[in-house]
Amino acid sequence: MEFETEIKSLLGTLEEQNINLALELIKSQGFDVEYFLKPYRMILSVPDDFKITADWLSEEKYHITLNLSAGNLEEIPSEIGNMVHLSTLWLGSNRLKDLPKSLLNLPNLTGLNLSFNLFTEIPDFIWTMKNLNSLSLHGNNLGKIPDKIGFLTNLESLSLRGCNLNTIPKSISKLKKLSRLDLGENNLKHLPDEICELNNLCVLDLDFTHLIHLPEGIGNCSALKNLDLSNNRFLEKLPDSFESLKKLETVNVSQCQRLDLKNLVERMSWTEFYV
Repeated sequence: MEFETEIKSLLGTLEEQNINLALELIKSQGFDVEYFLKPYRMILSVPDDFKITADWLSEEKYHITLNLSAGNLEEIPSEIGNMVHLSTLWLGSNRLKDLPKSLLNLPNLTGLNLSFNLFTEIPDFIWTMKNLNSLSLHGNNLGKIPDKIGFLTNLESLSLRGCNLNTIPKSISKLKKLSRLDLGENNLKHLPDEICELNNLCVLDLDFTHLIHLPEGIGNCSALKNLDLSNNRFLEKLPDSFESLKKLETVNVSQCQRLDLKNLVERMSWTEFYV
């Protein structure tokens, strides 16, 4: 117990020298390395003069979350590709317009947050990072999303909120594992029918868009639990298939002045409507 406390204390400093000492203790005492390292998510606090000096991370199976949010960064050094056990990378609220291709050297990277930067298009290589299960592009003035987004077949969470989008590519139907999709605060008047093929979608945010109607097949999104349609002032009607959403728990339709719910609220007694 004494050694375990000391090891965890050394790891908690996030300093290379101390982590190496912790590893030596783990091995000298015959402890299971993964017992200490696998469940231990390390969030690195990064100084203003950020430099990648973490080659030692390749020595063991760390699970690293690197938070570089709100650092006023204009570029990310290519050496970030040395952090081969990086699992989550937060780059939100910076001044980034591009990313180093060395991100492709991060086979364990599953979460990428690029929200609130200066991207007008996402580097093409990002669409080849098939291990990603979470991607946020929130708040970037992208204008459009390429069909290649359909290559990210392991995505479970995707935020395209506030990206100045007029359309959503049909290839979104290939994201079969998607459980959360945020398309709010865009200029969308229509959604592709293919979005109805997302059978694992649980949360769908469509607030503050210009939607006139939802796809007729929306009832095929059988896993849908939470739907936000608030502040869609042009939305007039929900499709007949809406009643097929038997798992739907909440629907936010506040500030949808034109929406005629008729008797839908009574017929869908299992769903709570916020009006």
